[in-house]
Parts: sequence; structure tokens; C-alpha cells
Amino acid sequence: MAHFKMTQKTTSKLLLSIFVLTLVSLGVLITMGNVNVDKLPIEKTERQLRVISMNVSADNVLPTSLQDNLIKTQPDIIVVIEWTGNNLDLNKFSKAGYQTILNHPRKKVHGICVLSKLKGISTIIEAPIKTHCTLPLGQFRFKWQDKYFSLFAIHAPPPVPSCKGTTSKYLEAIADWVDNGKLNSNIGIGKKDDIVLMAGDFNSLSFQNGIESLLKNGLKDKHSKYNFINPTWKPIKPFPYLARIDYILYSNELKLSITRRFHIDNSDHLGIMADLNF
Repeated sequence: MAHFKMTQKTTSKLLLSIFVLTLVSLGVLITMGNVNVDKLPIEKTERQLRVISMNVSADNVLPTSLQDNLIKTQPDIIVVIEWTGNNLDLNKFSKAGYQTILNHPRKKVHGICVLSKLKGISTIIEAPIKTHCTLPLGQFRFKWQDKYFSLFAIHAPPPVPSCKGTTSKYLEAIADWVDNGKLNSNIGIGKKDDIVLMAGDFNSLSFQNGIESLLKNGLKDKHSKYNFINPTWKPIKPFPYLARIDYILYSNELKLSITRRFHIDNSDHLGIMADLNF
């Protein structure tokens, strides 16, 4: 009996140690993920394609200081998710040389906006699968360094009961459009062999099926699938950022020189920025 009690005590101590170590490890990861967020503006080098993606949170009007710093950061393309029409001052960006390529405001979370210094054409593609959460995609076709690109602005259905588990299926359907980082057929305004970029809120962790299907078809992500120190989303305002669900995915024909995260006032998401070249 004494031996049993001793074994039970030892096991309890071991379990407690594991629990404490797990909590400490989680605390370290969360702290690292929340202290290495950059401040705008970020200096840009020449001959980079700079893309910014932001889930601004519906009806959230970004402060003038953030809008000015976005312009000073000199992105070539800005993708805005949950666009309701008033989140940014479009006149301010127009004066800074940006064209409103796509202006698709909607109530709540369905809106998309794309601003660009590059010329091109755009369209809206409705949800690629049947889902209760019919979030559309924005598409922007443009030319850069004599190559044609199709950029998809993505807001995948969130993993909530009302969306009936369609998050990964939505992304897998989009992945079917891509082979080796290029369009495998004419999609929307895109043409076969366009180089593919995707940016937005994918509502998926990097090791889930939806993201994995995109990566298997020739798109790349800067971080490993088990990277936990670059989160982009938090469940409620007082919480730290906990999960990486926002991405800029790029064709394997491209290489990424830098990627950064930055704060968006009053949004539950961080903005992300990527500099790309051939």
C-alpha cells in the first residue's frame, strides 16, 4: 500500500510538472507572437512587389495616422477584407497614386476592396461551393515585370456552426484552379498560366486541409505549417493574438524577401505585408 501511495504521488507530481511546463511554453509562444509586431511605415526597396492584406473589421474606420502610414509604406497592392465602404478614405489614397481597382462594399463581413498602383481589371467571383456563408472572392488581374498575375482576395467562411463546416471545402475548391502556382484554366477574368497570388482572411490554421491543398498546388507560405509565433487573430479585444489565419500566398515562381505584421486599430486581426520578386 505504501508503494502504491508513493507511485501515485510521483505520478501526480509528474503530471503537475507537465501541466506547468505546458502552460509556461504556451505563455512564451503567446508572448513571442505578440511582441514582434512591426510598426508602419516600413521602408521599401526597389523592384519588389509589395502586397498588403488587412481584415479591417466591418464598419471600423481606420484612423488618419494609420492610413497615412499605409501610404508611406508604399504597397503596390492593398487588399481590404470586411470592406463596408467607409473603412478608408479612398480620396486620400487616390491622391497618393492608388486606383480603386475593386470597390465592393457590403454589410457585415462580405465586402472586399482592392487598391493598386498597378493597372489592371477586376471582378467578383461568388462562393466557389454551396455554403450558407456565401462570402465572395475578389479577383485582380494585372501585369508586373512582363508577367500576368491573378490575385484573389479571399475571405473564407469562418469555422462556426452556421457555416456548416465549409471552410476547408471552400479553400479546396479554389485550390482546384491552381497547378504549380499558376491558373490551370481560365477562371473569372484570369487566363490559363497566370501567376497566382492569394491574400486575405482564410479562417484556417496552416496545417488544416484547406491551406494544405493550396500549398500542394504550388503556392507558398513564408512560415512553416507549425509556426505558432506569428499569429494574426484574437477572439476578443482584450485577448492577445493567438492564431495565424491571415495569409499572403504566392506562386512558387516567386520568392519572398520580407514579410511583416502590423496593428490595425480596433480590428481583431493584424495586417500582413509581403515583398515579392522573381
